[in-house]
Amino acid sequence: MKDSCADSFGRRQLLRGGAALSLLQNGLKGAQRNGQPLFRFIQWNDQHVDATQPEAYAKANRKQEYLAGMVKQLPADRRPAFILNSGDLIQGEDLPSIRADLQVFCRLTADLGVPFYPLVGNHEVKQQETDPQWLRPYVDEYGPGRVDYTFEHGGILFVAFNNSGAPVSNASNSRNKWVRDVLKANKDTPKILCCHIPLVPIRDDAVLRESFGFVSYAARDWYLQELVRGDADTVIAVLAGHLHLTGMVKRNGIYHIVPSGTASYPCDYAEYEVYPDRIAVRMIQIPAHLRTRETDLHGRPRYTFDYTDRDHPTHELYVKGNPAERSFEIPLEGRKRLL
Repeated sequence: MKDSCADSFGRRQLLRGGAALSLLQNGLKGAQRNGQPLFRFIQWNDQHVDATQPEAYAKANRKQEYLAGMVKQLPADRRPAFILNSGDLIQGEDLPSIRADLQVFCRLTADLGVPFYPLVGNHEVKQQETDPQWLRPYVDEYGPGRVDYTFEHGGILFVAFNNSGAPVSNASNSRNKWVRDVLKANKDTPKILCCHIPLVPIRDDAVLRESFGFVSYAARDWYLQELVRGDADTVIAVLAGHLHLTGMVKRNGIYHIVPSGTASYPCDYAEYEVYPDRIAVRMIQIPAHLRTRETDLHGRPRYTFDYTDRDHPTHELYVKGNPAERSFEIPLEGRKRLL
């Protein structure tokens, strides 16, 4: 296995038991004193980095260069504890291009200086989800331990799983059994689930089906939805991507959050600040000179008109989300506390 991308995990031993509790207690005291979050993290998705020139999505590689450079230049008090990438890191068209695109992506994300946690998106495997042949380039770069996996930070368990073939998945039973076992084994632990394809529609169902143009606008995995709903007292949020628009919906007390990603307009990523009693979420557009309106998947020029729905009466709101979807807080009261 190559070392370039694997090294970017920022390999570190997870603190558990007394060591983790001590660290969390110190963080809580510090946060209460100075109003600072316990930790921050950043979510990237749908960058569609492309070894072919010009890229399938305009400026895709330059956008990723910006993201990486932005993280490296953040002052110490603003640096994220880690970066989560919820899929479609690359464009990927066939096995050779997937491998080539991943090599470019790894070069663009080398030496981030913080742990990096990737996820399999449909473009990493061409919707084949767990087919060994299609997974091989991703596994060669990141290792088999970055397909379905968990990691812990600041008292929250992050549960990352591969649903890149949804809604017609060739591996839903085995994947859902894995998710079920993780939830059962961590019943009392606050959790954030991370996947590529959203579990629920993020816009009006019928409109989103048309504007996205693919049946994968939501995973439609009823068994998985029931698993998540059954653990709603400790599942804080589900973070996803795939739609190339920005939005948030709340179902059964769980926040389903989707940034657009940078390949398509509005070219967003997300920042999360975790406090003892809440998580502050903010969607951030990359700089104006890198935004590409022509890459809008839900309006012109892909279509002859711009989509809207009942809750998003203008197209700009449809793709960017309403203000309450772009900046909001997730209260943690009533859930299992972080301590």
